[in-house]
Amino acid sequence: FVLFVAGLVGRSLQSLYAIDTGLAEDHVAVIELSWPDRKFDTGERVARMYERLLPRIKALPGVTSVAPVNVVPFTGATAGWDGRFVADGQAAPPAVLNFAVVGAEYFETLGIRPRSGRTFNSNDRQDGAAVAIVSEQAARLLGAGNEAVGRRIRLGGAKEEWRTIVGVVPETRYRAIREAAPTVYIPVAQFPEVISLITTMVVRTVGRPGAAVPSIRDAVVQTDPDVTVLGAAALNDLVGGQFTGARLNALLLALFGAGA
Repeated sequence: FVLFVAGLVGRSLQSLYAIDTGLAEDHVAVIELSWPDRKFDTGERVARMYERLLPRIKALPGVTSVAPVNVVPFTGATAGWDGRFVADGQAAPPAVLNFAVVGAEYFETLGIRPRSGRTFNSNDRQDGAAVAIVSEQAARLLGAGNEAVGRRIRLGGAKEEWRTIVGVVPETRYRAIREAAPTVYIPVAQFPEVISLITTMVVRTVGRPGAAVPSIRDAVVQTDPDVTVLGAAALNDLVGGQFTGARLNALLLALFGAGA
């Protein structure tokens, strides 16, 4: 029986390793920031800090792109943000979807290429047209399917503004390795109400992500000495950490099986 269970766990581990996250995980650093609430007590102040910081990081040698994002990757299916979305003309009840607020270079940084339409750019500002990007599964749940680009959606109640879908992207496993959550993406520049809650950045580098971290720390301090790097990790390591428990279980069962 122990050998049988060990075999099942081993096959489960193999299946887990075969999962495609939908992300280009190599050469990406995940940076967690921290700042004092007394100084950054409004979204406007945090937004101004990011306006100074992001160009400084992108200008560092070996850095090709950088973007803030509202959720640390692979922190669990319950750790992300969910929102109730409706599509213009949709008769069905609102769809509960993963809700990602991201910087303009998010898709470039994580290697997510649009299936149709475009990704965000510098024109998607607060004073610009309200836009959104949806994953393929989110497009289906909103009744848009392959014709999603150009359709309008909105978050929550009738008072929320309509947003035009400008792109459709593949599913990713950013929240949790075992499931791809259907996602609506909104540019952080158009959602200033939550920017003070966004403390995570993803940074694409030419070489090893860890080699760029000291320069990123310096750039943060130079931007504002009250902002600190709370943590830094390679995206590859965060993905690998998802397999730790399964590997340990497989090893223990293999040892018990050998003993039996």
